[in-house]
Amino acid sequence: MSIAKLNKNIKNKGETGYEQSPVNKQLFQDICGKIDEIIENLDCKIVSQANTDLNDYTETGIFFFDANQKPLNIPAGSNGWLQVMKASEIFIKQIWYRAGTPNTNDFETYVRTKSTSWSAWRKYEIFEDSNWINLSLETAISVGNIKKKAQYRKIGKVVQLRGDVQGIAKGDTLIATLPENFRPSTRLDVIQPLSGVRYCRYRIEPSGQIILEWTSDGNYNASWYNLDMTFMID
Repeated sequence: MSIAKLNKNIKNKGETGYEQSPVNKQLFQDICGKIDEIIENLDCKIVSQANTDLNDYTETGIFFFDANQKPLNIPAGSNGWLQVMKASEIFIKQIWYRAGTPNTNDFETYVRTKSTSWSAWRKYEIFEDSNWINLSLETAISVGNIKKKAQYRKIGKVVQLRGDVQGIAKGDTLIATLPENFRPSTRLDVIQPLSGVRYCRYRIEPSGQIILEWTSDGNYNASWYNLDMTFMID
């Protein structure tokens, strides 16, 4: 049963005579008033005024702003929902849910608190996990003798690579290319071991290209090249 229907039932029962005594009558009025307040706070209010200030929203409630009524002191975007929770004049919390573009930034959520003044907006970080995805290797490149399949993964803004490869005949060899959203914003240089107690250097470009640049002894006849790497993206 909905809160609104429950409230209606209570009022109907009050009208049937149960509220005859002054005490019961006042009790029913108090209960119905409180339920009306709860219903009002649960309803999402559509804001029709432009340039309202989120700093002024200090009473408990849920409000929606479309792009034509973009408020002041908005943390991100141009439209979305504001939820206000008030415990007292010095304990008020706001949560902003960005409307945004589906599957791009519509999940962004921000929070701030007021005591004597409003704190800065802080963004909730959502750490999405892509799980391990097989890395598509260049034609001449294959899994190395350690038999660790080449794969990549992203958790939040952290990208991981794992595996070992072989089939490299010379320096500056393209190993694979990472897809968009898994690429660094600037070039990365990474030192890794390879078979024969040696090491090599990879270069990861903003284009996603993973390139084996050189080996420590100039010999490329290796049974495996380690591909374990971790880096941050913007």
